Amino acid sequence: MNWGSAASFGWVALAGLVLAFYLLRPRRQRIVVASLLVWRRTISQREADGWLAWFRRRAVLLFQLLTIVLVALALARPEQLGTVELGSPVALVMDTSPSMAIEADGSSRMDKVRTAARRLLQSLDESARITVIAAGRIPRVLVVNQTDRVVIDRSLEGVSPESSVGQVDLAIDVARSIADPDRGGQIYLFTDSASGDPTSGYAGVRLVGVGSSVSNVGLDGLEVRRGLNIDAGVQALVIVRNDGSQPVDVSLRVSPGSKAPVVRNVRIGPRARTTVFVDDLPVVDTYIASVISPSDVFDADDDVFATLHDEMLMSVMVVGEDPDPIVRVLQSFPGVSVVASGIDAFREDPGVADLYVFEGFVPAEFPPASVVLVRPPDVPVLALKRKGGQGLLAIPRPTSPIMRAIDARDIQLLNNIVYTVPDWASADIGDASHAVVGHGILDGRRTVFVGLDLVDAGVSQAFWYPMFWANVLRWADPFRPLPNGTKLVSADPVQLVRHPQADRVVVVAPDGSQAEFTDDRVAMLYVTVPGPYSVQQFSQESLMGEATIEFSPQVRRDAAMVSNVPLLMDPVETSKTVAQEIVDLAPWFVGAAFLVLVGEWWLFNRIRGVR
Repeated sequence: MNWGSAASFGWVALAGLVLAFYLLRPRRQRIVVASLLVWRRTISQREADGWLAWFRRRAVLLFQLLTIVLVALALARPEQLGTVELGSPVALVMDTSPSMAIEADGSSRMDKVRTAARRLLQSLDESARITVIAAGRIPRVLVVNQTDRVVIDRSLEGVSPESSVGQVDLAIDVARSIADPDRGGQIYLFTDSASGDPTSGYAGVRLVGVGSSVSNVGLDGLEVRRGLNIDAGVQALVIVRNDGSQPVDVSLRVSPGSKAPVVRNVRIGPRARTTVFVDDLPVVDTYIASVISPSDVFDADDDVFATLHDEMLMSVMVVGEDPDPIVRVLQSFPGVSVVASGIDAFREDPGVADLYVFEGFVPAEFPPASVVLVRPPDVPVLALKRKGGQGLLAIPRPTSPIMRAIDARDIQLLNNIVYTVPDWASADIGDASHAVVGHGILDGRRTVFVGLDLVDAGVSQAFWYPMFWANVLRWADPFRPLPNGTKLVSADPVQLVRHPQADRVVVVAPDGSQAEFTDDRVAMLYVTVPGPYSVQQFSQESLMGEATIEFSPQVRRDAAMVSNVPLLMDPVETSKTVAQEIVDLAPWFVGAAFLVLVGEWWLFNRIRGVR
């Protein structure tokens, strides 16, 4: 047995106070009577009484002392290591690719997947801990280790098809960290497409498939680059896919902007992919590849876009007493240039960067760049204030761009710092008023505050650490004018967030039309036609960066899709596991003290005859 607060044993000293009151109680008075004749029986009975009579005369005192001892033991927080039986972990990975929206026989493929998932849940033991993961472009963990079937069913209803192909492999990696089949867990992948033999990443994953093979031709990708020779044009690499069971002849068209397209005729075998190489294309900003086939029944994957531009590095400066753990993880990301700086060195020369990470330090004036504050003190200018103390406020926010593919309960740390959420920020870990991690845009600057100890050696080695920083970089990148998670809807304007150093923004639509936003004018993006929208940011007439935002229409719901999938296997029996847990014994001691106190009251009022 362990004691959480051994100093509380000092409360036993209160027993001395009770003994003092007992010794100071009124003594019996000596009274002279004429004869002892009527008292002889009482005197003889008292002389014959033994230990029982002694106990009855002191029972109230003993019960009071026992009550004090039990209360002191409860305040010392006694703990004992026990065991608890847990159900087997089961992860449901839901494919959210565009083809899941296709309708057939009155229901969509996503509806069929939900039905299959509910049928599987009925076959599992009630104690099974269910995790639901939406395998979208960025996998999202909807519920984790949940046993309430109502909550699980509600999460399944929240899964919907997306406009881009999901990262199934990454979603399976997340599922494996929660329900590893090698450790007794189960992973089920609900999808409508699977080609060839599963890779090693699918080992132990059970496929649940819907749909059938149809005639469909699509494009898997388009890459463009400048030729190796100085005078050479642009080279394009196009991957064409045939999902049908028969060979097909297709026409591939590569259009360099508004100039004349280049056409190639290609024959593709059944269930095969073909790479088409096109060179000597003129140099333009945007390229569009399209595939045309008479037998194609699904046209949502017939067009792809690519942009020709030189990669531009995002410069990051990490300022703090111990910036090395953060610097090491940021250096692992491509396209990121990282510089470490001490606090005194930063005050002398703040330098120029696109993103600043301040660890335990807040400058007197923020630079014109995105800012990440790691465990900052109170910042009145940001209305950011510590709540007081430290805690484990690990409330996940499913729509958070900072916590995508991360379960907040995996990063509960004893020394988390909780902040009040200012009006300009949204909570990523926490509730509407208090958060450990939050983000927002203030004065045109993307700002993230983090109460996690990100420089601790154990934390920097955690599996979620690089994923967390990848999400932070993705959201705080000032060269990405469209905030992460923003949905594009035709004719619905979306506000762009410019680089803090940019004084002019130019938006170029797929048809070549331009919209220019200067000075303090808010930059907006209007998507009206499918294709890539180029957003250029300038500082004093110099191009700072260019980003391409692709807009694709919603997937048709009257088409059909792709290849066969293995049928649902019989679910294996879930095995329960025994885990250790700390049992708090304080309530038992409190209950015992209450019973002893009730007994003392009864003795005092009944046996002693006091009313």
